Amino acid sequence: MKQKITLLAMGLMLSFGLFAQETLITLWTFDGLAASPNTPLVIPCNTDAGELTSANIYADGSNGSSTFASTEITSYTGYAVNDPRTTPVSGKALGFITTATNGKSLVFKFSTTGYANIVMTFAVRGTATGYNSHVWAYSTNGTDFTPFETENTAHNAGGSDPVIRTLDFSSITAINDQPYVYIKLTISGATNDSGTNRFDNFQIKGTASGPDLYPPRLTGYEMLSATSLKLTFNEAINQTIAETASNYTLAESYNVTTVSLSDSRFVTLTIDPALTEGNSYTLTIHNMQDVSENENVMADSTFTFTYGVSTEYHKATIAALRAAAPEYNGGINNSSVIYKFSGEAIITYIITNRNQKYIQDNTGAMLIDDLSAVMGSGFEVGDKVAGIYGTLSNYYGLVQFVPTEAGTTVGWNEEVEPELVDVTDFDSLNTNGLQSKLVKVDNVNFTASGNFATGTYYDLMQNGTTYPAVVFTNNWNADYIDAAIPTYTVALTGVVTYTYNQNRLIVLDQSSMTSLNSYNASTIKLAPNPATNFVNIETGEAMQLEIYSLTGQLAATDLLNAGTNLISIASLNAGMYIIKLTEMSSGKSHTSRLVVQ
Repeated sequence: MKQKITLLAMGLMLSFGLFAQETLITLWTFDGLAASPNTPLVIPCNTDAGELTSANIYADGSNGSSTFASTEITSYTGYAVNDPRTTPVSGKALGFITTATNGKSLVFKFSTTGYANIVMTFAVRGTATGYNSHVWAYSTNGTDFTPFETENTAHNAGGSDPVIRTLDFSSITAINDQPYVYIKLTISGATNDSGTNRFDNFQIKGTASGPDLYPPRLTGYEMLSATSLKLTFNEAINQTIAETASNYTLAESYNVTTVSLSDSRFVTLTIDPALTEGNSYTLTIHNMQDVSENENVMADSTFTFTYGVSTEYHKATIAALRAAAPEYNGGINNSSVIYKFSGEAIITYIITNRNQKYIQDNTGAMLIDDLSAVMGSGFEVGDKVAGIYGTLSNYYGLVQFVPTEAGTTVGWNEEVEPELVDVTDFDSLNTNGLQSKLVKVDNVNFTASGNFATGTYYDLMQNGTTYPAVVFTNNWNADYIDAAIPTYTVALTGVVTYTYNQNRLIVLDQSSMTSLNSYNASTIKLAPNPATNFVNIETGEAMQLEIYSLTGQLAATDLLNAGTNLISIASLNAGMYIIKLTEMSSGKSHTSRLVVQ
């Protein structure tokens, strides 16, 4: 399992030694930023904080930036998070919107004259369909940009709170003590036009330039596997010393067998034997030295880390996972704790556009929301999966598992028998045990006419009662989209979702809308339609006639003989009605729509 930790963000107390005092060079808080279409494409820095008052953010096509349209850049309510001023102000935040901005870049231009060890921090928040990729680069001429190796700073998990991101440029000596430095941010990954990222409180700090008198600092580590640990330093490290295995000591009976240095400041350790998941380990780093003329040596630094997920966060059943999920708070409630699903579950349905997978075991069901495609696309309905790592969230009442590691497939072509339910089981309780389960509901009719559309709610009628918005077509890849809505009684098979304070059914596919005791419709003729005072109904058998309003109220009833029957509808108000015909001999039924003028 891959686990990345930034030590600065965690506030771990390591023996880094003394280093120079950072100075705030410039700051953008966007306090009074205008909203679209009046958001400026050149945004000056604050005049009330920082050493500079002439730094700008460019989104106008100059200085290496892209040209943003007035509909692609805007302002939102801001945050006090990462505002360094004595009295933080929420103010406004800078935002980017629409999929048209995918791949576009904005550029920060500022001076580092007199400064080195440049660090940028900022607050960021994004929606689930917003930009999931931030790529950074730097330049000293605004034309030739060099990619900056760092983790993706995007945050599109939703929620109301931003996170703080840090870009440590202290190892990039090319941007030290320069009249102009250009930092480029390229955003991409928005999946619809309502997706967004919003940014606030960009701080750029540095230390006074001059002879390097300060030792290197460890800024983070990343667990690559049970036998591989990657260390990150703030500056270039002496290669010979960095690749000497004896300069790393693991407690107990673990050994560092080989070491490799990449890009001058990333050190990868190979560990033997393999680390045990959930256990804590102590690593001491000795003699680490930078490559400056002073050859500064870092004091011995010791820190403790944990590999994998603690066994207390292992959940063997879906019921146990659901019990650990955050409570419904009226909105989006995310947990940052990583859990391991150590049991086995069967995939019952896949929505490909979001890589969503519904899984189920004998204790319950859950939606895996894999927008970042961590699990990949090689899974199919009927696969049995296990060993998935991820975080839990409560998305407006719907419990979700967001994977951080793919897990494995341990079986194929497995079947889950849908649970037979009634329309009344689709209630308003977010604690409904049917959530995300594969279910089947019998003897229902759609009240709508025409063809199915995406993102639409449909009423169902059962036993003369109409139940509003029970079916939800949010599955864009379903084969019944644009197909005709059934006019006959059906049984529906699908998975249960929770949206807008109600449990609803997502029908799997056209084959999951099966005719239920339907009469041969070719023997029934109804004319005229629309009708005014009378309607002729021709049947091949004696039948029971029931006419329902769309609200489910029984409006008329009659017995029909084989042949043509003249039915008075003069007492009915203008509107659409459901006609239900039931064969007296077999109980088979047929429904049609009648428009009364």
